[in-house]
Amino acid sequence: MLNTPFKMKIREKTSASRQATVFPLAWLVAGFCLLFAPARSAHAHRLLAAAARPLPADSVAPAEETEKTYSIVDMQPIYPGGEAALLRDIGANLKYPASAVEQKIEGSVVLRFLIGKDGKVGKVVVQRSLSKDCDRAAVDAVKKLRKFYPGIKNDKHVAVWFTIPVRFSLK
Repeated sequence: MLNTPFKMKIREKTSASRQATVFPLAWLVAGFCLLFAPARSAHAHRLLAAAARPLPADSVAPAEETEKTYSIVDMQPIYPGGEAALLRDIGANLKYPASAVEQKIEGSVVLRFLIGKDGKVGKVVVQRSLSKDCDRAAVDAVKKLRKFYPGIKNDKHVAVWFTIPVRFSLK
């Protein structure tokens, strides 16, 4: 008889002590999220609004002529439809060279290309080669891409270098 009430008291204290540590922690996490969420969304909204703004016709220069190019920016260029659409479009534009098929060449070509202030693909540089024909096919596929939403730095559209591997695989 004495053991039963004693065990109930221990359980009550354990439950109360768990609640005492969980509730303040939950309030602290919720307050932290509420404190910083509006600032983050306002900044993202400002960047997206700047990306959607059309540029004056006289301020757009071809990517090759742009003096200042960046690798790191506030907002990276975005391909319409996202990364999946980018990879799908490169795959659709890519023509496997006949010479590479005959020689059974497989691997990746790493390309670095410039996305201009206007979102168009500019200069394309082969960083890692596979073969001349595969390199040419990869460059042609990237040059056929649609316009990107341009990169943004300090609330201005800027030219940004973008690197991507193009995989050649025989199935």
